Amino acid sequence: MNSNFQIALRHSAGNLHVNLWGEFNGMCAWELLKILKQNGGSGRVFVNTQAIRHVAGDGVDLFRTHMAHRQIPQDWLYFKGKKGFTIAPSGSRVLICRKGSAPIAERPGTSKKSIKIVRACLRSLDQAR
Repeated sequence: MNSNFQIALRHSAGNLHVNLWGEFNGMCAWELLKILKQNGGSGRVFVNTQAIRHVAGDGVDLFRTHMAHRQIPQDWLYFKGKKGFTIAPSGSRVLICRKGSAPIAERPGTSKKSIKIVRACLRSLDQAR
């Protein structure tokens, strides 16, 4: 991988979490597309864009063009962070924290019990569909 960006993956509760750092250029977009293809649509995919320093137009064009050929379930692909608005293809969602707040897992004093409650709510939403 190019030193201008890094991608880290982790699986949690059947979902894939992708963290992006550095510049979102064509090479980064291509790597993200490969990761999404390998995931095969099993579980949700959360792409964290908060550590992206710069979003290059060619990366966005490449990513959106290739994603336009895929049918994206409304609850499958989520982008976390404001840069997600720039990168996200049609049919995906962008999640942002309120100003001055951190994601649940990063808030001081947040117990694992709170996180389990949120996951339980997400599971019950899945079962309701």
